[in-house]
Amino acid sequence: MDNCIDLSLLDGVLDEYASVKGSLITILQHTQDIYGYLPKEAIERISERTGIAT
Repeated sequence: MDNCIDLSLLDGVLDEYASVKGSLITILQHTQDIYGYLPKEAIERISERTGIAT
């Protein structure tokens, strides 16, 4: 498994949706579109930015 995930690819998605209530599924779908799967590192970043616990 590659531990070098470029989390900057998520910045645009998180900038747009992190503060929108009810947008977690949308964020996760965009994340999967970007990486082809949901990397643990990305989920942790999403949690930090949205305030939703993992």
